[in-house]
Amino acid sequence: MTSLSRRRFLRGTGVALGLPWFESVSTFGAETAKATAPRRLAVCFTGNGVNPFHWGATMGAKGIEFADSLRPLEPLKQHVAVFKGLWNPTTVEGEGGHYPKMNILSGLRVKKTTTDVEVG
Repeated sequence: MTSLSRRRFLRGTGVALGLPWFESVSTFGAETAKATAPRRLAVCFTGNGVNPFHWGATMGAKGIEFADSLRPLEPLKQHVAVFKGLWNPTTVEGEGGHYPKMNILSGLRVKKTTTDVEVG
């Protein structure tokens, strides 16, 4: 069995620590492909509800027409999808209050103990 000298150990450690850095250097100065914009999702939860006459969108003669509350999104109209009538039954199961609403993104059941709240 060969022994590992201190010098060999330090050299190997230095190489191991430097390898991730070399990976980023190889692309330095190279032209990168035009990146596409990442997709984004916005989920709004309004615990006390909204005025339905000022919220949402309708299809009109000129395409989608935003109600008053969504008018700030007008410049992004071609990139926005508005859904209506979605329902997640697990939001009304269990204890009342805000706890069942914690699953708005996952749809999983909310479990509440005396010390913690868990979704999933």
